[in-house]
Amino acid sequence: MSNFKSKRMMKAVQWEGKPFQVSVNEVPIPKITNPLDAVVRLTSAAICGTDLHTYRGRIETKAGLIFGHESIGIVEEIGSDVTTVKEGDRVIVSAIIAQDIDNGGEEEIGGYGIGDYGIPLGLFNGGQAQFMRIPFANASLLVVPPGDEFELDYLLLADIWPTAWFCLDSAEQVLGDVVVVFGAGTTCPFIPVCLQFLLNIIRSGRSVMRLLCPSSWRHQSL
Repeated sequence: MSNFKSKRMMKAVQWEGKPFQVSVNEVPIPKITNPLDAVVRLTSAAICGTDLHTYRGRIETKAGLIFGHESIGIVEEIGSDVTTVKEGDRVIVSAIIAQDIDNGGEEEIGGYGIGDYGIPLGLFNGGQAQFMRIPFANASLLVVPPGDEFELDYLLLADIWPTAWFCLDSAEQVLGDVVVVFGAGTTCPFIPVCLQFLLNIIRSGRSVMRLLCPSSWRHQSL
């Protein structure tokens, strides 16, 4: 464990309120504000294509928002009602904030570090920082084995892997289907999702025939 409780400030990547303007600033370390909160010390964070929309000013965003919704780290502190993780656990932070509901399911509450996409969910500071407050930690953190092995592999589970799998599932693909993936070129901001989508297709036994990039209409058969 770090000397978390003796620290007051941390470094974080913040949106400055204008297109193409972000900066690394000293900001207060987040604290527990609710019994269901946890504070995680981040060990790795990724940049998503969603971040680029905010960075380029395409999405309305409040100045000062901390970027990042793909994060992994160590639990430093938990609220009194958190039961699924403990201090010292290595955890993946879900990109979507959810809370447990009475019927055993989960209800989406918000997201981290992105702008207003027109979805009626809350916006919370993200994980491109040294520490991060996790609301509804019981439903929003996934414990993984301790240490640093497979760090970047586990990081995929925060957003990009389930996003790609959701695409595959929503398209109702079955074994043997021919799949065309748009946006797989090197200039496409969503190429990581496209490549993860492809990997999921291959591993699930589906067949991929063509990759297309709208920016140049290059294609490749697999």
